[in-house]
Order: sequence, then structure tokens, then C-alpha cells
Amino acid sequence: MKSLLGNISLAVWLALFVAGGGCTPGAGTTPVAKAPATEDGSITFDDLAVVLAAVVDQADRIDATALAVQLPRLQRQLRHLGRPWPANVSAGRSDARLAWLYNARMAWSLKIVSDELRPLNGRADTLYLPKSIDRKRLLATEFHLAGAVATIEGIDRELAQYDDFRLAASAPCASDLAGPLAMEPFTAQTVRTQLPERFNHTFADNNRVVVDHDGRRLYLPPAMWAQVPLLTAQYNRRFNTHDATFPAAVGPYLDVRGRDRMADAMGYEVVPRTGPAGIVAKQHARTPLGRVLGH
Repeated sequence: MKSLLGNISLAVWLALFVAGGGCTPGAGTTPVAKAPATEDGSITFDDLAVVLAAVVDQADRIDATALAVQLPRLQRQLRHLGRPWPANVSAGRSDARLAWLYNARMAWSLKIVSDELRPLNGRADTLYLPKSIDRKRLLATEFHLAGAVATIEGIDRELAQYDDFRLAASAPCASDLAGPLAMEPFTAQTVRTQLPERFNHTFADNNRVVVDHDGRRLYLPPAMWAQVPLLTAQYNRRFNTHDATFPAAVGPYLDVRGRDRMADAMGYEVVPRTGPAGIVAKQHARTPLGRVLGH
């Protein structure tokens, strides 16, 4: 395998695995023709489970070479997710649908980020991911989901309709513009039980929620920023106030990590993060492809 990879370019090698693509730039929610179903019409997350186990480490970082190896399996999972979803999942704002939206967001963010794979120092057998990706390409790339055309920012708009602001604010992603990736797919039984820890993990990460002490500003990722008016309004109603700030309103949802950060940010201006989206990938430990494949 190593000798073969040494004789072909990365672009040719990736094309052998991921021919067919599936992404186009833009945004929308337009119905499309139904994709072919499997024999029994079922959709599982078995492929996503294998991909996450191989690609995501304990620190929620992506192994670039493992991602390249797993692309065919990821593509197969995405084709399944492109078909119309079962009736129990299609029901609006159910926990089953929430889990599927989370899983779709993980899978498609990995696919979009995979387009950034590069050879390390010209070596086609060792790959890496750059530190960032264009924000619009990550959030507005179109793909087929549940029999329609969707985007990650479209998924976020739906998540924002759920009853807990943390669901949108800590949704999983291969980028630091949202919450961390999980090491296994979500289910209707786990998607809410993991929420408190996911939200606190997201909030404690200074790459996601940025506290700028010099500029006295608190920078929030887009999905969290969109929830600020709702969160502060809920706080005002609950405590009969009218001028709640985000650091105060978010306090009841935080553990000691987040509370300490917000105590230092009281009075800071709360603004949305701008600029590229950071890719959460290993930057120093790159794995040769042959080792991943067992050669």
C-alpha cells in the first residue's frame, strides 16, 4: 500500500474512494426525488459508529488519515441519511428526530471537512487537515438529507426550535463553531442525558467560546449567539428582571468551569464569532496510511 500511494497523487487516491461527491455550495431546503431504499427500507447508524470510533479520539479530535480511510463508509452512511426518514423520526421535535439531526450534523461536517485533506510534506501516505475551513462552505454546503436538500445551518435552525437552547448551542461538529464530536452515534435515549456535559464541555473550550480579556469581549459560536435573546428573555421572566446579561443568564446551566469563566467576563460585550471555522483535528500526531490499514 505504501509503495502504491507513493506513485499516485493524493487527489487520485481520494478519487478512488470518494468518487461521486455529493456536496454543492449554497443553501436551501428544496424537495428532491426519493433515493433508493434498502431491501427492508431501514436506516441504521452502524457505519457512522465505525467511522466515529476510528476517527475521533478521546480529546474529540479528528485523525486525518483515519478519516480518509473511512470515507467510503461515511459516504454510505450519508447516502442512507439522504433517503426519507421513518415516520417516528419525521415527527417534529421528537427526541428520535433530535438524535438523527445530531448524527447527520456529525456525519456531514466530517464529510465537508474531509475535502480539506492534504498530503503531509508531499507524502501521499500521511495526511493532515489544516487548522481552519471557510465558514460559509462548512455551514452552507448543500447535501441530501431525509429526502430533501439541507445544510448544516439549516439543521441548526431546526435545532433552535427545540425546548432547550443548549441543544442548538452544543450540537456536534467537526469544527469549533459548535459542540464537540461524539465517539458514537446519538440515540433518542442518550441525546438529552449527555446534554449537560456536552454544553459545559463546549462552554469551557476557549476555542469555541472565546473570552477576550484585553478587548473585554465574549465571542460566541453562531448557534449559541442566536440563542442569546431567548435565554436572556427566559431569565428575565423567571427572576422578574428586565436587563439580564448573557453571562448572568447562562450561569444556572454551567458547572464550575463555565461559572469561573463567566465570573471573569461580567460586563463584557457579547458578540458573535467571525472568520474561518477551526477544524478540530490532531495537528502533531499524523498517522501513516499504511499503519491505519494494518500494512
